[in-house]
Amino acid sequence: MSTSKAAAPHDTAPLPHPPKADRPTRAWMADLGVLGVAIVWGSTYVAMQWTGQYISVPAFLFLRFALGALAITALSLHLWRHVTRDELLLGCLFGLLLFAILFLETLGVRYTLASNAGFLIALSVMLVPLAERLFLRVRIARTIYPLTLLSVAGCALLTLHQGLSIRSGDLIILAAALIRAGQIVLFSARTQGRDLSLLRVTAIELWVVAAGGLLVALLQPGRSW
Repeated sequence: MSTSKAAAPHDTAPLPHPPKADRPTRAWMADLGVLGVAIVWGSTYVAMQWTGQYISVPAFLFLRFALGALAITALSLHLWRHVTRDELLLGCLFGLLLFAILFLETLGVRYTLASNAGFLIALSVMLVPLAERLFLRVRIARTIYPLTLLSVAGCALLTLHQGLSIRSGDLIILAAALIRAGQIVLFSARTQGRDLSLLRVTAIELWVVAAGGLLVALLQPGRSW
């Protein structure tokens, strides 16, 4: 009797649930991944500023995105046999949006202060949760609203040393920020939970941007090449 009573609690003990235990770790890994993207993305502005002294913007976009597209495609040749129509359409859509963003950013900087451009582009990050709430009806934590305002104030203190005076370039940069925020929200809505290869979608997106840069560079006279 004593043996059976001692064994009963062990036999009926609930099994552990490893997925739940791993959730905090996965969340931290995702956050670190996004932080890594932000670091790489921010460093590209330094590269763009330096290379702008030697080649035109369209030529730079072509070289930058063609190299990236070649690298991704070469490392994933075995995956391209199963490319789907949805992946092609999404890659083309987001490629066109990304090219429009980069083109507007480059054009807008010429007609406004660099500090204004930096502040307005940073607004795209703060607009993402608000766009999700308005258009996708996604429930977001209440703390997001004050943190968004705090982020806007922080960006203003970092960039607006000469004040925010409205210029024609500001409206162009703001349009780029709105498109960027919409692109992020749309990408999440169109890819979440679907059987898609994000690697193939990204590669197609890069090829579209490279093609756009090449087309504009060929149409531009002067030092494009």
